[in-house]
Amino acid sequence: MSENQSSQSTMSLTLSSSRLLLRLPVPADAQALRDFHVRNDAYLAPTDPPRPDGFATLPHWRRYIASSQKMFREGIGYRFVIADKENPTHIIGKSNLGQVFRGPFWACYLGYAIDQEHEGQGKMFEANQRLIEYAFEELHLHRIMANYLPTNDRSGRLLRRLGFVIE
Repeated sequence: MSENQSSQSTMSLTLSSSRLLLRLPVPADAQALRDFHVRNDAYLAPTDPPRPDGFATLPHWRRYIASSQKMFREGIGYRFVIADKENPTHIIGKSNLGQVFRGPFWACYLGYAIDQEHEGQGKMFEANQRLIEYAFEELHLHRIMANYLPTNDRSGRLLRRLGFVIE
C-alpha cells in the first residue's frame, strides 16, 4: 500500500529515517502496542498521563488505533509508531503530532515515548527529527510546541537538540 492510500478505510503512511520507520498504526499493531506499554509501564508512568481502565487490554489498543486512523483522516492528529527497520513489527516507541490547529495559524503539539531498552541511542531524536520534517514540509504547519516535566532532563535535552526553546 502506498502513502495515504486507503484500504477498507485503513490509512497507511510510513516515514523513513536512516535506522527507523515511523508509521500510522494499523489494526494488526494492537498486540505490539499493548506489549510496548506493558513492557514500559513502570518506566513511562512518571511522565505519562494516568492510565485509563483497560489500558493493558487489546480492546483498548484497538480503539486507540481506530482513533488514530480517524484523527489522521480528519487532519487533527498524527500518531506514529516507531520501529527499527530491521524489525518493523516490533514497536520501540511512539511519536505524535496532536491537537493540530488549522486556520490563520497552523500548529500542533509533539508527544513521544521510547522503549527503555532503546533509550540513549539517538533513536528518539532521529524519529522526531523526521516527524518534524514531515510536519513542516508535508503538513505545512507553522509551529510545533512541546511540553515536558522539568524533572525529565532527558526530554528537555532532546527538545533543545531538536531546536525547541523554552517560552
